Amino acid sequence: MAVLDEGPGLAAGEESSVFERFARGSAGSGRSGTGLGLAIVETLARRWRGTASLSNRLEGGARAEVRFPAAATVKEEPWVEASS
Repeated sequence: MAVLDEGPGLAAGEESSVFERFARGSAGSGRSGTGLGLAIVETLARRWRGTASLSNRLEGGARAEVRFPAAATVKEEPWVEASS
């Protein structure tokens, strides 16, 4: 899944640091936010054996992408009913 925007994009070298908790890209200064959104995305992507990335677009703006493995490659855990 990919999300494209038309904002200012990322400054050089910020591609991975913006995934740290409370980190904000330099282009986001002066805007509201906590710097937790991308950290949460990356945590969930890794939990489900996926990846999250952020890059600049040639046309301007940024591209945020989350990738997950094909269902056939993920070993499913057996379902266990909760006992009462």
